[in-house]
Amino acid sequence: MNLTVNIQDQTDDTDNWRTVAKKHIKANSLRIHFARLFLILIIVMLHFRMEPVDTSNAISSVHEFIRETFLRLPVPLLSIMSGYIFFASGAYETVGKTLSAKMRSLIIPFLIFNTPLVLAVYVAQFNGMALDNRIVLVGAGLRQWLEALFAITEQPVNYPLYFLRDLFVVAMLGLLIGRLHVRFALPTLLTIAIVAYGNLDGFLIIRDDVLLCFFLGGYLAISQVNISVLDKYGWAISIIILPAICFAFHFLFPEQRLLFRVAGGLAFWPVIGFMLESNVLRRASAYAKYAFPIYLMHAPIIFALLIANLGAQASKLGAMWWIIAPLVIASLIIGFTKLAGQLVPRLAGIALGGRIIGRT
Repeated sequence: MNLTVNIQDQTDDTDNWRTVAKKHIKANSLRIHFARLFLILIIVMLHFRMEPVDTSNAISSVHEFIRETFLRLPVPLLSIMSGYIFFASGAYETVGKTLSAKMRSLIIPFLIFNTPLVLAVYVAQFNGMALDNRIVLVGAGLRQWLEALFAITEQPVNYPLYFLRDLFVVAMLGLLIGRLHVRFALPTLLTIAIVAYGNLDGFLIIRDDVLLCFFLGGYLAISQVNISVLDKYGWAISIIILPAICFAFHFLFPEQRLLFRVAGGLAFWPVIGFMLESNVLRRASAYAKYAFPIYLMHAPIIFALLIANLGAQASKLGAMWWIIAPLVIASLIIGFTKLAGQLVPRLAGIALGGRIIGRT
């Protein structure tokens, strides 16, 4: 009899925190959509690096500070959001369904948008073009080809897609230890923090902040922590606190990258809320459905711009181009995605992991 009561109480507790978490998700649906778009545009800006790096050049120095601080925060916040939604939806309980969904939404897009670029880099390198010196494919052995194609331990040729690989791995870990995390949320999170901080997972996760932030998001859902209560301080966090965090970690504690990314990722959430007080930015969330295609395709376009000598230089004009270029790149991808949705909607849907963009 006691066992029955305990099981029922545990079920009721699970239903309760999930219900609360789902309400938070629904209440913040606009912010979640806008955050995905805005954060991925920041990632494009991160990858479209201003060259050359020159510490004696004021513009280059400011660029490097922004690049190594603010522009490093989208991945932590996206990971926190993913973990929150993963646990709130109960995905950790449905192994077959979750595995199938993650294969479709993460692995298939990874393969479709990485493999052609691997072949293109090989052909370019075979013809003497020095593309992607991280990975030399001409004369490479099996290990190097596997890394280029599947990101076993390193970034793939389409380097931003390591995040899809890492999200898949942490989702699989969520299936393995999700119930444990739900029952012992804080001890599990602290254990994961130790693993991430010490890089004890080895090559399992390419970026350790993805591991920690994903389960931190789960912890926030399970513990019914609503960080949106910080919204009333959104202006102060945006103008004072987040810049202070970036300054402190960059200049005073540069070795504490993991702690910076977690703290900065959390601080970015109320910043997004503060930004949405602008009607212009609220309307921009209508383009959030293109965030994933932008993420998948921006690296090849950056490659093309660099080959065409259209990179950003450390000058006033170059700084303006560095700011504008992500919007140009995003616009090109949106146009291409719309065209693909009109001409080959089924194929486009498969390539985008089941995300239906529509024919408009």
